[in-house]
Amino acid sequence: MRHCLPQKPVNPYQQVKKRLINKLRKNPHVIIVSIIMVKMKSILHLTAEEIKTDALKSDLPELYELQKVYETNAWHNHQQVFTHTLNVFSFLKKYSQNNLLLWAGLLHDIGKKDSIPDHVLIGARKAEKILTRLKFSSKDRDYIVTIVKLHGLTTDLNQAENLRRRYPEIFNDLMIFGLADTQGSHLKQNNPRDYHHRLNFYLSHLSSTLPIGSLDERFGKNVSGFGGLAEPGRD
Repeated sequence: MRHCLPQKPVNPYQQVKKRLINKLRKNPHVIIVSIIMVKMKSILHLTAEEIKTDALKSDLPELYELQKVYETNAWHNHQQVFTHTLNVFSFLKKYSQNNLLLWAGLLHDIGKKDSIPDHVLIGARKAEKILTRLKFSSKDRDYIVTIVKLHGLTTDLNQAENLRRRYPEIFNDLMIFGLADTQGSHLKQNNPRDYHHRLNFYLSHLSSTLPIGSLDERFGKNVSGFGGLAEPGRD
């Protein structure tokens, strides 16, 4: 009578490892490009200064085209749109570790190269194309493009309740975006009273959904009294 030895159990991790090694041998650039894309999608590690010195130029050339666009109005004193974008990015990084919200910050004014009055709609279309090119998932694209589409409404304070009702799942992010967009402008110099009113407005809406301790931790000490925001750096 023959005795069969028990088969060694299959290790699924070893199988995956073997497949990856075989794939790498056959087509090494595929895995290398995939690793680069995964790393590139996360911009949490980047600073505004690094972006300014071309850290994303090969992957996001549209952003650097904004260096040629300047805006003058109540919010911007001949401010370079590229500079404003990096200001907004910097403030968003202080307030949030949401990588997708940071991408929205970089893309929110991307349409201003084509038209400042119509930049929101144009920018949303351009953002969709850029994010598709960079192989973002459909879900992530939808989130970022929605923020780009709605960012203009965040500065219209009368729209806050409509935004809360229609977009409850991203309302906090929209309020944080409005806060950063305001701080990244020249409104503080042009109209200090309106500037501080707006900052307190955003914080008051955030306070209804975020714990007071969280507000103080994320936006500066003692902001929960709304007597004025402790500025988290230069704007």
